[in-house]
Amino acid sequence: MEHPGHLAAQDEAIPPERLPNLIAEAVRVPGAIGRVDDLLSAQDGDGANHWFTARANLDWYLADLESARGVHERLADEQVAAGGPVPALVRELRYLLMAASVRSRSGVLPAGLLGALVATGAWTQSRALAHALSVADPERRAYCLIAVRETATEPDVRTAATEAVMAGYPRIDPIRRSAVVAELGRGKDPDDVVAWMLARAHEFTEPYERSAVLQALAPRHGAACVPLASAHPDPRDRLADLWFLAHHGVPGLFADAEAAASAIDDPGSWTTLADLAPTARARRRLVATALSTMDGELEGRTLAGQLREAAAQADPVQLTRILRMSTRVDDPEQRARVRAAVLRHSHGTARRVMARTAVRDAVGYGPLAALVPVLPPGELRRALPACYATREPWGRVVVFTALAERCPDRPDVLDQALVAAGTVHPDDLLPALLRIGGLPLADDQADRYRALARTLPPRARARALLATTSDTGLVQELVDLAVEEDLVDRIVPHIAGLLTADQAQRLAAATEAIGDDHSNARGVTVLARAASPDDVLRTAMAISDPRSRIDALSVLVDCLPEPHRGHALAEMLRIDAPDWRVRVLTWAFEHSKDPRHLDELAASLDTDDLPTVDVVGALVALGRHDPARLPAVLRRTARLDSWRDVHNVLFLVRDHLTEEHADLLLEIIRTRVGEEDRLAAFRTAVPHLGADLALTTARKWEPGRFRPLALMWTDLTHEPTDDIPAEALRDAEAVEDTADRVDVLVQLASRRWAGATRAALLALAHLGELPRTTATADSLLALARGVDGPDQALAALLDVVADLPPTTDRAQQLVDAAGVPAIDPDLTRRIRRAALADVRALTDERDRALCVRRLIIRQVDLPLHELVDGVTDPAIRAGLLVSLAEHSDEHRRQAVGGLLRLLDPERDPSGAARHLSAVAGLLTPDELSEALALAQRCDPDTWATVAAAVPPQRLRATAPDVLRGFRAFARNLDRKGLLALLERTLPVLHVIAGEGLAADAAPGLADVLTWWPATRPHGDS
Repeated sequence: MEHPGHLAAQDEAIPPERLPNLIAEAVRVPGAIGRVDDLLSAQDGDGANHWFTARANLDWYLADLESARGVHERLADEQVAAGGPVPALVRELRYLLMAASVRSRSGVLPAGLLGALVATGAWTQSRALAHALSVADPERRAYCLIAVRETATEPDVRTAATEAVMAGYPRIDPIRRSAVVAELGRGKDPDDVVAWMLARAHEFTEPYERSAVLQALAPRHGAACVPLASAHPDPRDRLADLWFLAHHGVPGLFADAEAAASAIDDPGSWTTLADLAPTARARRRLVATALSTMDGELEGRTLAGQLREAAAQADPVQLTRILRMSTRVDDPEQRARVRAAVLRHSHGTARRVMARTAVRDAVGYGPLAALVPVLPPGELRRALPACYATREPWGRVVVFTALAERCPDRPDVLDQALVAAGTVHPDDLLPALLRIGGLPLADDQADRYRALARTLPPRARARALLATTSDTGLVQELVDLAVEEDLVDRIVPHIAGLLTADQAQRLAAATEAIGDDHSNARGVTVLARAASPDDVLRTAMAISDPRSRIDALSVLVDCLPEPHRGHALAEMLRIDAPDWRVRVLTWAFEHSKDPRHLDELAASLDTDDLPTVDVVGALVALGRHDPARLPAVLRRTARLDSWRDVHNVLFLVRDHLTEEHADLLLEIIRTRVGEEDRLAAFRTAVPHLGADLALTTARKWEPGRFRPLALMWTDLTHEPTDDIPAEALRDAEAVEDTADRVDVLVQLASRRWAGATRAALLALAHLGELPRTTATADSLLALARGVDGPDQALAALLDVVADLPPTTDRAQQLVDAAGVPAIDPDLTRRIRRAALADVRALTDERDRALCVRRLIIRQVDLPLHELVDGVTDPAIRAGLLVSLAEHSDEHRRQAVGGLLRLLDPERDPSGAARHLSAVAGLLTPDELSEALALAQRCDPDTWATVAAAVPPQRLRATAPDVLRGFRAFARNLDRKGLLALLERTLPVLHVIAGEGLAADAAPGLADVLTWWPATRPHGDS
């Protein structure tokens, strides 16, 4: 055969029938693998992979890589068996990355865009099918296959896509399966998959999952869904699905629906049933029942919603009754919505009279907007002056969009809405445009609408523009926005049916390029562990997407030596990435100490659209690095919207505050912080106030629960004088609310002041009979945990809970009390017996498991393994076995063995992954082999966690198992996934392959990241 090194130059002369097997033939020639490696890694003059560019078919190229990789896999296995270094693993890793790069380009295309590429003829159906099959993520692959199935016209392609969806279904995360099945059912021709879908739906345990499939199938296969609806154990879910099926033409469901409504017996169920009533008489009876159920039981928004639903089924007499009942709704807008529902179903003179009354009572834009769509023409004219009199910009948008729907021949009405939209608060502009966007716009109005939309941030702009996609020019603008702002995933599903072939091709190319750059950023973090600083920095600088480049450089800032770190920071400062600016300036100052960077940080605070997280970051950086700016930092901190953000800044600059900042701190606490947050603010500030000022400040607060607690915290910076505990206790006893008083006394007692604990306990005793409440029990439990002698508090707790009903809360309190060591052993036994009895009495396994887990964590001397074995749900029991393995030396081996036998990655992949990861570090050498086999059936992260737990001295012995698992995942991952797996497993592979693995693999990794893949082969894939 031809020398592989010359194959690229001879492509034109090679018979077409030989091309698919060219590399496969070459690797079978003894000694030819080196020449094949040279060919597959050769670069063109522009840095692209030569063989990738020369190949006419992507499937052939992937087959070439797999053939070459298979040779190196066999060589690596032979080298492992020989017990020496494993240099073949370096080439195998390179081919795995190259193949993953091809798959990464497939995995980033949204399913909707893939369908558009087929529908517009930009791609052939076979190419789209191959693309969908190459997507690594199981869920995303399923959606892509469904998109191909829906747009393909060739029966073989449709059949292959359908079979691939079914075959890949078990690998989809269980919590996402129902959405995939429903998407398949919403297709244009689901006849061939109905039986399969219904079988999957019956496997779901959550009602919403079954309902999603039922709603997808109901329009064309409603009769087949009746058993699915009837299988709901909850009558509410059953009634909802039966109603849905009836509205899609399924007959004979009223009797079943009536049985469900009777079991529920609330107004909503009777109203829903009335909508299905076979006769007017039955409907009147059911509406009357619903209205009677509402009398005296419902109020406010809930009553308004039920009345609106009833109005749709009511007769004229009942409508009058609903109108009277609406007077019980206090909120004017909700009341107007009820009256609008009544008007919508009224007729004649009665409707006009009702409308006149409703308009007269409507005050404000909300009630007006609710009424406008249903007012008779005469009353609508009477309402116009009130509409035009609305002054608030948002109110004018609401009112005039409602009017525009009623008056499509009045463009001036929609003009008023657009004018008002231009004057609303920036936070209201998107909601305003979304209201207007659904209305028919004239050309000049569409131009004004777009101009307003362009003032929004990219994601909000996309939402606004998507409200009017009928105009082809607008579609082009959305395509441009998707490409420029990396919003393809968000925009394409809404415009896929409107795309031209050129637009679809452009979106596909942009998406693939973005996907490559995002995975490059991940790859740099892997490369940083293996390559020289020059290679790492060069690779990061070569990433084309600025946001991905800055992401990669940010990883390198802390690990590169000088001067490479300075070069990385200089490049980051050069990139215009507003969401990175504050962090980059902070890093740059810490590196160079150039005060100009702090000046830029301070200037950034004047930017209107700076995200709050960056405002906080800038304030903290300025406060830490330049104490002279602290007064300005504190004044700016006081203007933050959220107390959490205020507290974060104060906490993070606390080590730089002095007494000279006390006045500003106290001003923030007094004027900026609400009562509930005041103690937290005081605790942040008090270490920096000085003892005298702290005491003075605490004493200035109004009497109440805050003052004694603030006094308590003044002793953090100095030894308390005798008057502090006494004063705090006097203030605590003066707290008016009993529950608050108990809570404050408990907190004071737990401070362990000299004599204060005793005094607080006596104060509690002076309260007389403690309130028999859960809050009192919580306070006593906190006291028991906080004092050296907890017996008095524990005995009081046992006394209080004895009068409480047996609930989950009581069981949890007793369980927590059982973990507090009492001095009296008899008291300990009594509490543990009570806790055990309450836990065993819990009927809900999740509640019982929560209590058992607490007992395990506190290592309470009770029959823990017996309690765990009493749990029947496998997922819950697995979680308890993990806790037992983590916290109980006595039961560890038994728990781990039971867990490994219990886990089932096919039934519960996410649970198996979570539990295996939790116990990976507790496994014995014998258990590790079983765990590795289980982990191989989970996800890459779980497998990597278990593999990393193998002791280094055993890695050579388990190398075949480890490499088998690594390859099983690596051969199916996209580049981002493979790089993440490499990041986790490089230390493991390093031990197996020998010292030179990282250094030898680094050049190939850098090449793959910088030039791979630069172009796409022509032809179908």
